[in-house]
Amino acid sequence: MHIIQMITIIVSLKLNQMVTRIIYKTKGPVLIPVMEDKYKFNDFINSLENGGDLTVILKGQKMHTLSSLYDEFTVDLSFPNYFGRNLDAFEECINDLSWLPKNNYIVGINDVLELLSEEKNEKLISFIDILKNAGNNWNHPKDKTKVAKPFHVLLQFEEKNKIEFKKKFGPFI
Repeated sequence: MHIIQMITIIVSLKLNQMVTRIIYKTKGPVLIPVMEDKYKFNDFINSLENGGDLTVILKGQKMHTLSSLYDEFTVDLSFPNYFGRNLDAFEECINDLSWLPKNNYIVGINDVLELLSEEKNEKLISFIDILKNAGNNWNHPKDKTKVAKPFHVLLQFEEKNKIEFKKKFGPFI
C-alpha cells in the first residue's frame, strides 16, 4: 500500500474502530502513519490500554539523537540493565521483550518528524528497518513454538506536515 493511500485511510478513519482492528491483528503494516492532532493521537493510544497489552506513547521531540531515543525506549519499554545502547542491542531488545509479556505491542510515536532529527539519515533508516523487522518477527515468528503477537508502531504527524512526512518516511513505509 502506498503512503498516500495509507494516509488517506487513516485520515478518513479518524482513529476509530477500524484502526483498532488493524492494530490488533498480525496482518497489515507494522508502521502506520497517523495524520492527526498530537493530543487526539495521545488520547487514542491511551484509550487502548488494558492489562494484556503494552501501549506506550514515545515523544519524537525527546528523541532527536540515538542516545535520547535509547533513553525513551529504556524507560517506556523497561529495557533491561544489560541494554548496550547501540542499534544492535536495540534490535535484540525490541525483538525479545520477554520482560514485558503482553498480548499486543502498540508503540505510538508523536511528533515523529522530530525523530532522530539530529542524526544522519542512515541512522533513521536503520532504526525504521529494525522496527519493521521486529514487527514482522512478532507478527510472523519463524520459531513455530512462539505465538504470533501484534506489534505495530503508529507514527503521528499533523496534516500541515504531510509533505514533510512523505519526504522523510515515504520510502520506508
